[in-house]
Amino acid sequence: MAHREVGKGPQVSGVLVTVDSIHLPTVIVDTLYNHAQVSPEKEICGLLAVRDGVVANPYPINNVADEACHRFEMDPRQLIDAFRNMRQQGEELFAIYHSHPNGSAQPSERDISRHQYPQAYCLIIFLQGQGSFALGAYRMINGVFVQVDIEVGAP
Repeated sequence: MAHREVGKGPQVSGVLVTVDSIHLPTVIVDTLYNHAQVSPEKEICGLLAVRDGVVANPYPINNVADEACHRFEMDPRQLIDAFRNMRQQGEELFAIYHSHPNGSAQPSERDISRHQYPQAYCLIIFLQGQGSFALGAYRMINGVFVQVDIEVGAP
């Protein structure tokens, strides 16, 4: 199993650090890591759904951005399909995730300015090489990303 670094990093402009935390099942974290490993040279992206208070399903979505190694843009058709599937399954949007192939597990200025679902967490995966990665979690409060801790374990 890969090494997971899920703590608080240094403060970034536009990001506040708090003591809040979220719980992610191990299987979900492993799915995000595996998704990022498939295309380590470009940003991967998708949605996480929650049902009955538990993170239930990942919805990987193709990145259709022209410069996919530096940014992500979700395939519009797949995004609509994911929301439709969530509704049909009685799920709600929990988080939007993406990776940073050449950065860190912290949001970029672009991530902060383009976050369109303020009720959803933002999860960022950074592959650190040799089977390890970092995972950062943030939520939007009054237009500012607030970093939250991640607890990983059984649902």
